[in-house]
Amino acid sequence: MADDEIASNASADEVRVGQTVRRPTGPWPLVVHALLAHLDAVGFPGAPKPLGVDEKTREALGFIPAPCPGQTASTCSTLTSAFAVPLG
Repeated sequence: MADDEIASNASADEVRVGQTVRRPTGPWPLVVHALLAHLDAVGFPGAPKPLGVDEKTREALGFIPAPCPGQTASTCSTLTSAFAVPLG
């Protein structure tokens, strides 16, 4: 499946692949994934599910469909995640 750029305030290195978002890992991927796994385990719906690291060593997160902050749904069809901030 081809990578699709995320249409939002995300960096150009963040892409959507199917129902996942891929981005370069930062210095704290294990801590971030532990937090996201905890949020998933307690049923918090606003955080992406951590899916590990892909074959290109990118962090893989579950895709959460939502409009981008500050934009209408017609101008922005995706949001990387509630935690899509640079970690480095």
